[in-house]
Amino acid sequence: MPVLYLRNRPAEELFRITVLASGYLNEMDKKTEELPVTGNGNAIRVGSSANTDTIYSGTGDATFDIFKTDAGTVFFRQPKNSADYYCMLSGGTYLRKNGDDLIGISKTDAGMEITVHMPKNTIQRITRDGMPYTNFKETNGGSAVKIISDKTNAAFEIYSKKQTAHIIVSDEGGLSGPSRTVTPPTGIIRDRYPADQNAGGFTFSLISGCIIILAGWYVRRE
Repeated sequence: MPVLYLRNRPAEELFRITVLASGYLNEMDKKTEELPVTGNGNAIRVGSSANTDTIYSGTGDATFDIFKTDAGTVFFRQPKNSADYYCMLSGGTYLRKNGDDLIGISKTDAGMEITVHMPKNTIQRITRDGMPYTNFKETNGGSAVKIISDKTNAAFEIYSKKQTAHIIVSDEGGLSGPSRTVTPPTGIIRDRYPADQNAGGFTFSLISGCIIILAGWYVRRE
């Protein structure tokens, strides 16, 4: 991890996204594109013949591509020719897509409450960390599901008639710590360090052949 010493105090926080995209020799190269961000952060799109990945790292409210969020980390995978999606949301309270609410998160005394919007679908079953999960309620006439969880880090699969949502949520969004959170079985590791230790934080994620490292680096006066 790099350590930077400056004579003057830093003017801003910087957020770096590093994508290590794997592939086979007979596979077309993945295409990457930096996305404009309205807010404080960076975003990138990684496209392949099978999926389109959108990755964001930042702080505060931000708009990029077709998304808006206040999360510190967002990974969103949209398979081609499918309504299913994969989403990792860390340290935020909402994610909107095309102007519509997609995921909402609120803290509770026991953990958190998650609302996932799945318009015109009927929820069939939900799993949490690979195990059946029944502590949920349908809302908005079945177009959304509310999950009341005693965990602040979990992976959910929400199965409906028309789509499946694979969602990883984490409350480890702030860069103040130090601490380490490992979310099984997804392989997500998040390290957090306080800025006065001359360090930042990063999220490491391995999702089906795409490795994403998202970082918020801090520097301080020597």
